[in-house]
Amino acid sequence: MSDVSFRWLHLSDLHFGMKGQAPLWANLKHHFYDDLPLLHRQSGPWDLLIFSGDIVQKGDAEEFKGATAALVELYGKLTDLDCSPKFMAVPGNHDLVRPSASDMSAMLLQDWSKKHNVRDDFLNNPTGPYRETIRSAFANYQAWYEALGAVGISVVDAAHGFLPGDQVVRFAKDDRQLGLIGLNSTWLQLSKENKAGDLHVDHQQLSVLLPDAEGWCRANDFNLLVTHQPAEWLTPGSLDTWKKEIAPPGRFDLHLFGHMHE
Repeated sequence: MSDVSFRWLHLSDLHFGMKGQAPLWANLKHHFYDDLPLLHRQSGPWDLLIFSGDIVQKGDAEEFKGATAALVELYGKLTDLDCSPKFMAVPGNHDLVRPSASDMSAMLLQDWSKKHNVRDDFLNNPTGPYRETIRSAFANYQAWYEALGAVGISVVDAAHGFLPGDQVVRFAKDDRQLGLIGLNSTWLQLSKENKAGDLHVDHQQLSVLLPDAEGWCRANDFNLLVTHQPAEWLTPGSLDTWKKEIAPPGRFDLHLFGHMHE
C-alpha cells in the first residue's frame, strides 16, 4: 500500500445572519484568511472542507444566501492556495426553521422518548405528518445544500438518508479509502427549550444508509463521523443506542462535531 494522507479542514458554527455579526465578520474574516496559508502549510492540501452545522442563525433563506457568498469567498482563497476540497456539511439547530408553537406534530415529537406511537409513525411512515414537520423545518437548509454546485462548490457525492444531513460517502485516494458518515443530530431540537440530554439519533438513520455499517467501515482505512451536537446531548436511552449500534468502540477513528463554541 502507498503512503497516503487524507486531509480536511473542519469548520463549525458560523451563525451567519446573527444580529450584530456583519461588522464583526467583516473584520474577523481577514484574520481567518491570513491564517489559511499557515494552516495549509501545516495540514494541507485539504481533500475535504467539513462544516459541522450552524451555518446560519435561524434557518432563513436570506441568511443562507449570505452564507453561500461567504463560502464562495472562502473557496476563492483556497483556490489561491491551489486547493479545491470537496465540501460536506451537516445541519445544526440554527439551520432549521422552528415550527410554530401550535404545531401539533412538533409538540408530540418533543415527547419522543415517551410516545412509542409517535416514534413508530415517524420512522416507518415517510409521508406522515411527523416527517413532514421535519422536512419543512429543514427545507431552507436542504435547498441551500443542493444549490451549492451551481456556484462552483463541489459537494461530496454522497448517498443520502431519510433526514436532511444523513449521508455516507467513501472517499478514495490512490489505494486508500476514507469512510465519511454524516448524521443529523439536531432534528429534535425544535424549540429553544431543548437542552443537553433531550436529543436523539436513531440507529435507523445509519442502517438506512448502511445496512452493514460495521462491514463498510472495516473495509476503509479511516472512518470519520460528523454530527452537530456531541453524543452527550442525546437522551440516556439514545446515548446507550449510540454507543452500541451507531458508534461502538473501534468503528470510527474520529467524531467531528460543533455546537459547543469551545
